[in-house]
Amino acid sequence: MGDNLQKFGHGKLALALAAGIALSGCVSDTLSTVDTQPKPVAAENVSYDPEQRAQAIAEIREKAAQSGSGELTNAFVNQDGPSEPMSASEQAQLINQLEQNATQNQKSVTDAELEAKQRSILELQQKARTHYDNAVNDIQN
Repeated sequence: MGDNLQKFGHGKLALALAAGIALSGCVSDTLSTVDTQPKPVAAENVSYDPEQRAQAIAEIREKAAQSGSGELTNAFVNQDGPSEPMSASEQAQLINQLEQNATQNQKSVTDAELEAKQRSILELQQKARTHYDNAVNDIQN
């Protein structure tokens, strides 16, 4: 090893070590910086009304300033009206209406229509099977 060190030379070795240290210092120096500059805001097409957004932000900030007011923000309110939970009687009425609609829809389909639909489904499934087999044969040949 001593021979290799003499061939390489002490000066070249010192220069290589100094360059390695300098380069590693430069890399670590760039890794520690954080880009804190604000990015320019590009004008984009937004899917919300900027006036409504500004109004909502103002309301939220006003409520935050009055933290002891007891009035909570409802995050689930939409433009169709407040989204309050249904009462038990409203739920029962809606369930009854949905069940009536389901019963009426079941009565409107006759057995003959149902059998015709099932036959057409089976025919389509058979066509799909033969089409697949034919496509595989065409590809292989």
